[in-house]
Amino acid sequence: MTRVLHVLPGLAVGGTEMALLRLVGSTSGIEHRVITLTSHDDLKPDLEKLGVRVDSLMMSRNPLTWYRVLKLRKFVGRFVPDIVQSWLYAADLALVFIGAGQNMRRIWNIRQSETRLINRQLHLYLMQRVAALLSKMIPDQIVYCGEVAQVAHQRIGYSKSKAAVIPNGIDVDKYRSDEVAGAAVRKELGIADDVFVFGLVGRYDPLKNQQLLLNAFSAVAARRESVVLILAGRGIDNANIDLVEFIQQHNLNGKVQLLGPRSDVPRILAALDCHVLASISEGWPNVLAEAMATKVYCISTPVGDAPTILDGCGVVLSDYRAGSLAAAMFDAVDMKKELRNSFGSRARKRVKAEFSLGQFSHSYQELYTGAKP
Repeated sequence: MTRVLHVLPGLAVGGTEMALLRLVGSTSGIEHRVITLTSHDDLKPDLEKLGVRVDSLMMSRNPLTWYRVLKLRKFVGRFVPDIVQSWLYAADLALVFIGAGQNMRRIWNIRQSETRLINRQLHLYLMQRVAALLSKMIPDQIVYCGEVAQVAHQRIGYSKSKAAVIPNGIDVDKYRSDEVAGAAVRKELGIADDVFVFGLVGRYDPLKNQQLLLNAFSAVAARRESVVLILAGRGIDNANIDLVEFIQQHNLNGKVQLLGPRSDVPRILAALDCHVLASISEGWPNVLAEAMATKVYCISTPVGDAPTILDGCGVVLSDYRAGSLAAAMFDAVDMKKELRNSFGSRARKRVKAEFSLGQFSHSYQELYTGAKP
């Protein structure tokens, strides 16, 4: 049995962490183990239910804890993995400290496409440049979640000879159209059947760009009476002062609902008429494919691999302006339901054909057993 040790910064709920959870649950003949650099462990119980042991180095932003990365080598020595796979830049760099192993392969997993300095995230910018220098020495392979991420990282110096692209996979049985569930969510939220519901599922983060969506929705709500916007994700609740103040200042009370983190994302998506991805940085946006699998009409900024994922099954903006997004949202509201549904049906067919969980797990299975993905 092949033994794979996964190293990542933490297990807070996010796209990368959920991809790991899906991978562990869908591969066979693989013994997985997880090491986190920090103590963020929201998904730890989910992994343990799958029989995966999870350990933590208990590092934090306090530099006095950074020495604990040296313990990673001890964990590797105890588990004796065939493969050590890192997820996200901090974990990629941590592989420097595991030492060399004659029969151990080291795999980096790149999960985002943005390599510019944006939103003052200097630490990410610097880690990417250091990793680019080390990419020719440390990893045996570099797996990208999408083609845009591969091109962007190779442009700043990442090794080209070690590259492979494995897109994320969606559980199309979990994410599917469900009118009953959608109607139940609307009832719970007090939304009438004839109201057009926009939505975005994703944590509160400048890179997720909820502000762009709010600006665009404000313009739509001023001219269309029966519209509502649902926002769900970590940090998206009434404790978020920025969001609450925007809603109040733009008279959007009752028009924008802040749901916070939800464990029933398939139900939330089933309640939408249109999902809007407003991000300025993504690698391979899971939620876009999840909405597509649910047959929801989708609008997206031209971020990461979103244009490739949608491929004509929805609308991809040409820029990141609120006016452009508002125009696309007006079109969605005014579009005949039959046409909107046809986009949703085509979107689900595309996800099933190109981005299923089975294809995702099969590609990693081949990677782990030595075949080229």
